[in-house]
Amino acid sequence: MKRWPRLVCILFLMLIGFAIGCQGEHKTNLFQQAVSADLPDFISLIAQYSDDPFYVAKYEGGYGFDAYREAGVYPSLQTLTANLNSFACSCFYACGDQPIFGRNFDWHENPALLLFTNPPGGYQSVSMVDISYLGYDQTITPFDLPENLQYAPYYPFDGMNEHGLAVGMMAVGHAEGGQDAGKVTLGSLELIRLMLDYAIDVPEALALVSAYNVDFGSVPVHYLVGDRYGNAAVIEFLDGEMVSMSGNGTFQVSTNFILAEAHPSGANSLCNRYNRLYSVLERSKGYIDRKKAMCLLKDVSQAGNATATRWSVVYDIHNLEILVAINRKYSNIFSYSFE
Repeated sequence: MKRWPRLVCILFLMLIGFAIGCQGEHKTNLFQQAVSADLPDFISLIAQYSDDPFYVAKYEGGYGFDAYREAGVYPSLQTLTANLNSFACSCFYACGDQPIFGRNFDWHENPALLLFTNPPGGYQSVSMVDISYLGYDQTITPFDLPENLQYAPYYPFDGMNEHGLAVGMMAVGHAEGGQDAGKVTLGSLELIRLMLDYAIDVPEALALVSAYNVDFGSVPVHYLVGDRYGNAAVIEFLDGEMVSMSGNGTFQVSTNFILAEAHPSGANSLCNRYNRLYSVLERSKGYIDRKKAMCLLKDVSQAGNATATRWSVVYDIHNLEILVAINRKYSNIFSYSFE
């Protein structure tokens, strides 16, 4: 497991975003940054990169997930548990010569956080978090209440770890996470944390997930997971059992319907976003670079209120780099890396 090199930390503190989207390239400056004296011990960096708002934070040390996954009980989190409503998101994995994972998170215009974590006993990872579920909004920011970020690792909506395993979730009509008394029960977002912290590739992720019940709360979801070895799978929970559907070795797409029930034939599903993603990736045979991946996310992004695209993120699995566009502002794309 890699540790944070001193140079990486220095560069990360000086980080700026690079626009490499569909309309050309330009740089954008750091909006606001907290100094270390203002932060609790478990946070070494909070930076704001836009007034949408969009933040980046680096989490130091552990957050108790080893104990949580063994018992499924973490009482201190209960005060922040929110009632999530329906999402409408899009994910794709393209193998090509350098695997890419693309994801649109479609939801309210809540504050977003790109979170870097490096827990003892787990893998280094980066994830996107809707931090409204941690008590933040347009007026209450992580600069005001940095202590609430201690719970941020438990709320990954998508992410990638140091081994190139990437995962995202999407709402579906139903999901039954099981009630096996011999298994610990995790929340649906915590299942993403499980995969990011402990899985190197898709087979390991599937083995981990199958060992747990899942509590979906008010939002049934399924997951797309992909790795740097050409493996991808959609993970669904039906009638209390995990069901996985592997990709075709070239690409895989998932939106907001249950693949194990719909069995779409090519680009002929009832979801236009799925059909568009499938058509483009089929034509390219899964060969797509990260700039084209972001353009494809733009193509299937959504305007509106409750289901507007809050963020688009491209996880460059081969290079361990991350591109982020906030609120469909594709002329201002931020770029980050592990090192």
